[in-house]
Amino acid sequence: MFTGLIEHTGIITAKSKRNSSVKVCVKSRALNKCKVGQSVAVNGVCLTVTQVSKDIIRFDVINETLRATTIGLWAAGQKVNLETAAKFGQTMDGHLVQGHVDAPGQVVQIRKSSGEWQVTVRVPSSIKMFAIKKGSIAIDGVSLTIQKVTGSLITVALIPHTRKVTSFSELAVGDKVNVEVDQIGKMVYHWVQEYRPKRRKR
Repeated sequence: MFTGLIEHTGIITAKSKRNSSVKVCVKSRALNKCKVGQSVAVNGVCLTVTQVSKDIIRFDVINETLRATTIGLWAAGQKVNLETAAKFGQTMDGHLVQGHVDAPGQVVQIRKSSGEWQVTVRVPSSIKMFAIKKGSIAIDGVSLTIQKVTGSLITVALIPHTRKVTSFSELAVGDKVNVEVDQIGKMVYHWVQEYRPKRRKR
């Protein structure tokens, strides 16, 4: 479990395919004390540390994760957002983020306005019903508040600090991003769909 508050950024140093999985190596001095088996959110994807060597952390990624995220598009030299798992008792400044990406979205507009950057992302129809104005959403692992929803387009606003300390400083129109909607909304939707009383036919 994560909060969506990015602690550090790292750089992908290598990505290679081995058998049915992909190996991703990320350089980050800040996380050189990570242990094998620890969970780290990398651009919003919960991955398990499989090897630590000085300031290089390696992750193994299976096909299902590749299918549901943007990892297949990652390349050496790319900046990524990093967050270690939340600890019980710490301040919850973001929102509950699982690191289980719902689907990739695509950036369709970036606009600077009055000291903020407004970013609009197109999301698949399968998750757009979970996006509500002023609701929470995680984009590439960053906890953000939804500013506007227009059909399948979701707009969020980035303050200069968020843009500075995350990979969003390199974000461009056309980029694919990992999107995780608020899990509470998903749970409520599931409950309503599965367990609501059935209306009797008259």
